[in-house]
Parts: sequence; C-alpha cells; structure tokens
Amino acid sequence: TTLGPTTCGPTTCGPTTCGPTTLGPTTCGPTTCGPTTCGPTTCGPTTCGPTTCGPTTCGPTTCGPTTLGPTTCGPTTCGPTTCGPTTLGPTTCGPTTCGPTTCGPTTCGPTTCGPTTCGPTTCGPTTCGPTTLGPTT
Repeated sequence: TTLGPTTCGPTTCGPTTCGPTTLGPTTCGPTTCGPTTCGPTTCGPTTCGPTTCGPTTCGPTTCGPTTLGPTTCGPTTCGPTTCGPTTLGPTTCGPTTCGPTTCGPTTCGPTTCGPTTCGPTTCGPTTCGPTTLGPTT
C-alpha cells in the first residue's frame, strides 16, 4: 500500500467571546407514592450439562510492506466568534401522586440444558512485512 505526499498550511484561529448565561430558579412540588406490595417468587432448579471444546489451530497470515509518503500542512485561518447572552426563565412543576402497586406470586419450573460439544479450530503463524512512514511537516 503506497500513499503519496499530503500538503497543508499553518493554522491560525481568532478570538472567541461568549456573553453571560443566566438561568432562573427551578421549583418542584412534592412527590407522593403509595405502598408497593409484591407476592412471593419461587423458581425451580436449573441443571446444565457438560461443555467440551476441542483444540484451536490457525493457518498462516502474510502481509506485505506499507509505505506512507511525507505530509506537509499549509495555513488555516479562522476569524473571531462572538455569542450574546442566554437567559432562561424560572421553571415550576406541581405535585406528583401515585397510588399503591400490588403484584401477585410468580412461580417458574425447573430448567434443564444438555451437553455442548465444539470441534477443533486450527490456525497457523502470522507474518507481517515492514511499515515505513515518511517525514511529517
């Protein structure tokens, strides 16, 4: 893989001025929640069988050389940024009332899962060539 030269100029940024930000008061009313009652939960036994996995072998991977050319950056000029004041008024929220919550009993039976067997995976050596990066200005 060969990439040619890249040319960019110098970077100059002007001043940034931001005005004042004012947030008004926030008032929230009372929150009242009723009682929550939940029944008993019963779950049966869970049985899982044995898991057996074979050996892993990987084949060879070969990558060639990579060459990147020189990079030169030219001028970038950005002017001033001015933002005015931001004012947010007051926020008022009233009371929240929620009634009682009742849930009955939950019963779940036994869970049984059998044995899991996975075969062998074969991978070999991995070889990568040289990587050359040129000068950056």
